[in-house]
Amino acid sequence: MYLMKVMSRMKTVLVAADAPDRQLRGVANWRADVEDAMAHGGVFDGAAGMRIDTMPGPTVRGWSRPQKVRFIFGDPTHRAWLDLCDEVMDALSDQQTYAIWVREAALALAEELSHGMRSSDELKRRAKALAAAKLAEQWWTSATNARTTGRALMRREDQIMRPVGEAIALAGGINQVARVKHYHQVRL
Repeated sequence: MYLMKVMSRMKTVLVAADAPDRQLRGVANWRADVEDAMAHGGVFDGAAGMRIDTMPGPTVRGWSRPQKVRFIFGDPTHRAWLDLCDEVMDALSDQQTYAIWVREAALALAEELSHGMRSSDELKRRAKALAAAKLAEQWWTSATNARTTGRALMRREDQIMRPVGEAIALAGGINQVARVKHYHQVRL
């Protein structure tokens, strides 16, 4: 699934789960940064980090989707959200790595074309290589900004949600939920 579609589905699930406004604003800001990185990376054919694997695959118990994307497929928990965010961060890291590779390859080509006789064709190719290197550098910067925004959002939300979960567990809420779920299973 394309990264932007994943970000849209993330927001849809958060809205349906009645997430706080601060988290929705944070996801919207992060989505804007990811969109910027995708726009810069979309210039390059076969760019890495543009998609996240959401296709079901074989497991011991049958077919299921990858564990890290379960948030957008029916598990609206904080842990599942963090897993999905990690997957987006991995895709952005892949974009950074690919952007560095493209930049280095373009600069090497430009350096190679700067030696020897200069025909008009070589000058055009060198100019294109330098332009590609500049675009790759902008892409790397955009992906870095998106990762920084995502990391800050994940850290802030985890600092808020982790103590809430621990307080519920200390109050016996987890055991109560487990007991109620068990009773519901027995009645079926």
